[in-house]
Amino acid sequence: LSLAGNTHLNAVFFAELHRFRELLALNLSECPQLQIADLRILVQGLPQLQELNVSGCMCLTDAAMLELAHDLPWLRSLSMERCSEITDRTVQELGSRLSQLSRVSFKNCFRITEKAVIRLLHTLPNLEEVDLEGVSVTLAGRQRLERHFPHVRLLG
Repeated sequence: LSLAGNTHLNAVFFAELHRFRELLALNLSECPQLQIADLRILVQGLPQLQELNVSGCMCLTDAAMLELAHDLPWLRSLSMERCSEITDRTVQELGSRLSQLSRVSFKNCFRITEKAVIRLLHTLPNLEEVDLEGVSVTLAGRQRLERHFPHVRLLG
């Protein structure tokens, strides 16, 4: 279900999404009004969700993503491009809670460091693809990642 770019979504709407408990994929990219309270309502009602895109949701913080990681253990794909408030703390939680994660995009999440990405790759053996464009990874660091994790496709 794609709701990308919809600026009129609110808590009432997210509560209504509970009717779709079997929903597997949800795109909420470019919904600037999305807040932690909305995400809380959303994830509690969609326990089967496997793909989530919250790219461009500038209001999302580590606290919101920590709740998401706790409540959506089956998540396989997560895109949080341009979420400028996301830090290494989120990356650490993703690694410890989302064991099924195979694809993640940190594109232009400038507060995420190379060290956090390395820890994530060590923690998640199912990870197949990581978008690192705009993440603080040096050229030497990227080369190390490619050497140590040849099964992971590094984008960016």
